[in-house]
Amino acid sequence: MFYSFSVIANWGISSQLLVLNVAKEDNQTLKHYLETNQPKIIQQLMESYANLLAGRSIVDVQHITSDSARRFLNMNVGRVRAATNYSKNPSS
Repeated sequence: MFYSFSVIANWGISSQLLVLNVAKEDNQTLKHYLETNQPKIIQQLMESYANLLAGRSIVDVQHITSDSARRFLNMNVGRVRAATNYSKNPSS
């Protein structure tokens, strides 16, 4: 899976998931659920990259990353899943 950063509409994390919303040509988005044991680090990398692309200074990005790290400080990422079904429509 590869997408240009310009088509990633937004992203989010949970304790074990990185969720990417990718813009499609028909004015819809495609949602990807990526299971990982490092969602906080990936979130910080993506947020830093987006802020640098937007013209923020390195110092600004460091402050934003520090604030972001505090927001996700208590997120538990220690649980390991046995299996996960991410189907949007389980009947199909």
